[in-house]
Amino acid sequence: MELKKNIIEFDTHGIANEQVSQNTMTILNTLRDAGHQAYIVGGAVRDLLLGKKPKDFDIVTSAKPDQVKALFKRCALIGKRFVLAHVYIQDQQPTEVSTFRKTPNVDLEESTDNHQVNEEGRILKGNCYGESIEDDVVHRDFTINALYYDPIANQIVDLVNGYQDCIGRNIVFINQNNIESIKEDPARIIRIIRFSQVLQCPIKPELEKLISEHVALLNNIPPARRMVELVKMFHSGYGVQSYEQLEKYKMIELLFGNVTPALDHEEEHPIRKFVRIGLENTDDRILKKNHTSKAFLMAVLYWPYAMARSEYSLPPTQNLHLIGKELFASFLRGLPKVHQDMLLTIWSLQNKFRETLPEQIPQFCRQRYFRAAYDFYVLRVQSGLESEQKLELWTQSRDQYAPANQENKFERGSHARRRPFGNGNKRFKNRKNGRGGNKSSSSNPNKVSTDQQYSQSGELVYDKYNSFDSFEPEAEKTIVTSNKFNLLDS
Repeated sequence: MELKKNIIEFDTHGIANEQVSQNTMTILNTLRDAGHQAYIVGGAVRDLLLGKKPKDFDIVTSAKPDQVKALFKRCALIGKRFVLAHVYIQDQQPTEVSTFRKTPNVDLEESTDNHQVNEEGRILKGNCYGESIEDDVVHRDFTINALYYDPIANQIVDLVNGYQDCIGRNIVFINQNNIESIKEDPARIIRIIRFSQVLQCPIKPELEKLISEHVALLNNIPPARRMVELVKMFHSGYGVQSYEQLEKYKMIELLFGNVTPALDHEEEHPIRKFVRIGLENTDDRILKKNHTSKAFLMAVLYWPYAMARSEYSLPPTQNLHLIGKELFASFLRGLPKVHQDMLLTIWSLQNKFRETLPEQIPQFCRQRYFRAAYDFYVLRVQSGLESEQKLELWTQSRDQYAPANQENKFERGSHARRRPFGNGNKRFKNRKNGRGGNKSSSSNPNKVSTDQQYSQSGELVYDKYNSFDSFEPEAEKTIVTSNKFNLLDS
């Protein structure tokens, strides 16, 4: 695609710089004061143009990751495939700062060392840094994600006609070789479907053909990246429509396992109805700006898989644990441990709603994740997978024995995300200074740290402190949801 620079002024784009968070402005000003270029990029700019409030702001800069880290007291470099900086200003919600990328010069060994592509064309490592937005823009996926907003000058820099595509709601690849673009990052297939729902625009025939012919490439997406894209899709507020699109393009089996026999039944089959009601409730919570949970969402989406393994009857608790472990080794390998525990608990407690004796109810209702398990039980009743005989009993018991803040109390306890920086955390201070703390790889260089784990190809598959939220090469960062739960009826 030919690059043509177009400066869009406030009179045209209508974005007030007051719409940008103060933390983001602080980071931009710090980078600019240090002599670096810095812009807001990606989904935040797109959302502002469409009149939506961005969930977060991503920054792109000419500063290298180590230069970014040197400028901010609380900054963590994460990722291996694409190194990014997470900058913390006032709270625990990080701002993602990435460095301009460029096409490597194959004649230079240092470029090929930082840029690796596998036999199928998928980028394994892309840390070849550029000097300008002209270098960077060609490495982004769609034109609507390639707008660079400067809130200080209140201008948008558009090199690829992204502004008109955003206003006109068109999904256009920056790389005119669409096949090559899909092979570079197969997750773009999922992103096409998500953007078609977010923009409320149809998928063009040429993109439909591209998806149909290359849908098998979804198997090449790393588990952590796949999890990022699924969470974004189903937390966009268009979960029901997105799932229907996945069915249309025959992606369900590739993303959620062999659940086709259940979903091939008539429209009101209980399994199909269960997924639809679960996604409708999640969409409703997104619309009302209520909190949602990755674990609950995954528990809903992969329940047909669990049911298919037991011929569509409620599996015994032991079998549910085995099915869960099987998923954590395959489709859900990118799901952090805390969410794995919650998903398994939600599933395993379903049998308890049938078996618990009256005198055991108070104790059962005080279990961790009971309210999330109750919401899941209600979904099963509403879809016809469970008898409604005991629903009233459990609703009264929930109100009496399980206070509404029960889940928050547990989540802020042992599973609360630790702050990797800042005052008051001796463990990290001591580790930084080489004293005390967790005696891991700093004292034994041959010992593998469990804080971050990578696959043989260099993919980040587990990050203890940042989960999988920040592992992504595209312009838009993952949705970072709260640790509160998806309480469907609260």
